[in-house]
Amino acid sequence: MHKIIELPYSSDNVLGFIAPETYHCSIRQYTVSHSELRISIGKETQNHGERCELLVVAVHYFELPKFWIGANFKVASFDETLAFLHTLHKMPEDSEHSLMKRWRLLSVESGRIPIKILTLAEVVQLEAMMEYEPYNFKQT
Repeated sequence: MHKIIELPYSSDNVLGFIAPETYHCSIRQYTVSHSELRISIGKETQNHGERCELLVVAVHYFELPKFWIGANFKVASFDETLAFLHTLHKMPEDSEHSLMKRWRLLSVESGRIPIKILTLAEVVQLEAMMEYEPYNFKQT
């Protein structure tokens, strides 16, 4: 089961997690030929665990570590996105070009580590939130 999530400009916590700062994330897979980025997102407590996968397509740039804490994915404003495109020299001559309205700059605040994903997609896909019982090591 999956959920399609729209990415409106200037939005906060687009995945809708409660307490997103408690989730841990990792790059699961990046497919260059398809420009697809899969991010594993999970949360564990003493008796309960949750896992899901975020699929971002049409990825043109990303800057993120292999692992990080925090799943408060934010979408930058249109102006912030344009400014970022300028820094990457991906700005077409006509800034009113129809593709300009499709660019999205996602970010996550996670301490000192910059986390940015630039995509030419207006939606992301959140796949199968699964619950599981974490393995607990028992002390003897």
